[in-house]
Amino acid sequence: MARLLPIVTVFIAVFFISGCSKQDATSGNFPELYRKASFFAEKGEYEQALMLYNTALTADTSGGLSARSVQALYSKRHLEGVIGRYGEAIRTTRFLEQHARILLPDSLYVRMLVDKAMWLSELGDLRGAAKALAAIPNSGEEQRIDLAKTAFRFGDLSQAEAIYGASVLQDFDPVAKMRGLSGLLACTLSRSPSGSREADDLAIQIASISGKVLSLDGDFARRIQVLREAAGSLQMLEKHRRNASYLLFRALVLAEQSKNSFLLQLLRYESNAVIVRKPSSYRETADFFGIKNLQFAQAAALLQLGTDENDLTPAERIDVLRRGLQLYQNYQPRYPGTGMMRLERRAERMLSGMLIRQARVFELYDALQQSEMREMQRNLLYRPGYLKLGNGHESLESEVNGLQRDIAGLLQRKADMLIRGRGYELNNAAESALQAKRGRLYALLDEVRNIDPAAASVLRMTPVTLQTLQRLLKRDQLVIKPVLADSFYAVMTISSRELGIAGTPMALDSLYNPDSGLHRLHRRIASISESGIGTLRKNGDLLWFSGAAVEPVRSVMGRYEHLIVAAEPALPFQFFGVSTPSIDEKKISMTSSFREIAHAGMLGVQKKSDAPVRYFSAEKVADARMYLLFNPGHVVYLLWKPFSEAELSVVRKELSSTAQQTSLSAEGGYGMSDYGLTGSSAVLRFVSAYGTD
Repeated sequence: MARLLPIVTVFIAVFFISGCSKQDATSGNFPELYRKASFFAEKGEYEQALMLYNTALTADTSGGLSARSVQALYSKRHLEGVIGRYGEAIRTTRFLEQHARILLPDSLYVRMLVDKAMWLSELGDLRGAAKALAAIPNSGEEQRIDLAKTAFRFGDLSQAEAIYGASVLQDFDPVAKMRGLSGLLACTLSRSPSGSREADDLAIQIASISGKVLSLDGDFARRIQVLREAAGSLQMLEKHRRNASYLLFRALVLAEQSKNSFLLQLLRYESNAVIVRKPSSYRETADFFGIKNLQFAQAAALLQLGTDENDLTPAERIDVLRRGLQLYQNYQPRYPGTGMMRLERRAERMLSGMLIRQARVFELYDALQQSEMREMQRNLLYRPGYLKLGNGHESLESEVNGLQRDIAGLLQRKADMLIRGRGYELNNAAESALQAKRGRLYALLDEVRNIDPAAASVLRMTPVTLQTLQRLLKRDQLVIKPVLADSFYAVMTISSRELGIAGTPMALDSLYNPDSGLHRLHRRIASISESGIGTLRKNGDLLWFSGAAVEPVRSVMGRYEHLIVAAEPALPFQFFGVSTPSIDEKKISMTSSFREIAHAGMLGVQKKSDAPVRYFSAEKVADARMYLLFNPGHVVYLLWKPFSEAELSVVRKELSSTAQQTSLSAEGGYGMSDYGLTGSSAVLRFVSAYGTD
């Protein structure tokens, strides 16, 4: 076949990086090199295969592209994707799209776009994934449904509903119709989470058509998938959970008939999790997932076992919850799915509750820190690129950021095997690549530590022991850590010389939800004026949190001058002085984790008088945390209400004075009393010092 115009030759020359000798690269025996590359790929030796592909392609494309080299490029980009070399895989794909479309058969072109969409989705670029799927010519059902699911995930319900609506019209294909109805139900519930008549009608239609789907022969994977999707949507409506359970058990029967061991265990887990909930099934599926290195799925099975009502002893339940949460921490993806997010939160609160009841306070500290570390890890997954090493270190910075990106993508791929019920054939390669990339990242962090010790410490995700934390606390400092357990709200207190659960925890009931209550309180504080503080005295949410978070620690905090409130979401402790005047006498600092409290001290960082100052909304305490972790010694403040530029200028001016810097810093604290806060200083009522130094 004729070669393409040689205008791309110069680009090709720098596109590949040869991994073999010059003699190998110029031998000209390209078919043999490609054959060897294919041989190593089939054996799972992907790195060796890619080295051979790069070697051959460097020389084979010196005069332009041919059908042979395009086929080799196609295979190369597939292998790059398999082992999580996302940057290279997407770059090779784009090269083929731009320069070799004419030499790619339609079937390969479609497969290439499908893979590209999967990679972008794993990296969190949902809009890019949707664009790739939308570009597929004459797309099939699977691609259209993937496009709808992707649009749904980034909030384009209109696009998702249009695709699902078209599937509903396919009366001749009950599987396609059921997929459309299930998608429309998910979209409807997204708009109206509490349900509606429309949602109920869709659920009834799904149940009605399920008989036709079940009566079909063969096509196990497709029918299993649609039954899983339908059950997932039905589970969101309590009155239709039995129908969801029925569909999953029928899908389990199909999985048994298909003799697909992965689908069989997946359906055993999912069908058990809806209503039946046999401990033996959770244990068996957890064991299977563990043996097969499906750690995200294993964590889900363990957390279901630990949180469901069963005959586990308290010691067994604590052990199962610990193992599940630790495994989840190591394998949590960017997008775990709403079900897994709820399961994680439930497991955390149940574990905290059990440890408090048994007065295992030291273990509670470890459990709370583990929860904080998972939250920090989520921040790193959601928003990579915190690392900034400066001039001269661009190569190291780029490689570290690239490894973080690739690791996040591979974690999502492994999680998607449970969430989407497919892709298991990629698991072994993903696991091997994940471990290799983690090993490389940890090795590079030794180099990072020589340049930026703070960044290296954060990226290693090293926990802080209780002994270290207490050693770094000053004698007048008391850490206050709210704990929302399964049935009560408690407060942990830590100082340089003591640790405990302060006072009597406040029992929770169905009449008050602390999560929504705190959110309401944040909004209420943000809406009042500087002169309207008094209106909070009768605010129900403020009174509830004053009772839950202040009353238990009243006797303890009397012995300390400086309160460090470690909470996420941020707990507006300083405003509790409206109903609890003794708070006004204390110095108050905000933070969100034990790690932050000890971070600067472990690094020996001292705050300088001319340190940079940053402001963050109290609603975005996670942003403040990540900024201060990567920039220890800087000055950070939380703002409890939106300020105009003029008001922010007043804040800056007031904070620039020595007196106000002292009264708002950890050294001087800041309560809610009126002393010194008149006129322009009144805006400082809505400012909190963040950090401890």
